[in-house]
Amino acid sequence: MTDKTPKCPKCGHKMLEITSDPIFRKIEYFCPVCKMKKISEDQKHKIIYSSKEKMIMEEIQKHFDPKVSLKTNHQIFNRKSKIKLSYSKYEKNINEQVKKLEEKIRKK
Repeated sequence: MTDKTPKCPKCGHKMLEITSDPIFRKIEYFCPVCKMKKISEDQKHKIIYSSKEKMIMEEIQKHFDPKVSLKTNHQIFNRKSKIKLSYSKYEKNINEQVKKLEEKIRKK
């Protein structure tokens, strides 16, 4: 198994992975010897999404708040999308009822 962690450009020591951001596909590395940080946006870590997944990711990024944890951001996004879905179902139901009433009026 090949090791993907890079070596420090300053001292050549093996860097440690600190954080991995799943939304923006960034991986942050840290050298324990010279305390240097490096952010990787390597193609290996980028995932090619289908158009639908890409739209969902873009929507999540719109509502993404860096001050809040990732879990909380997903909860907020899910809550907003559920509200939109429930509203659209409600709106559709009302439109159907209006059409039925209009047909009844036309028949009379």
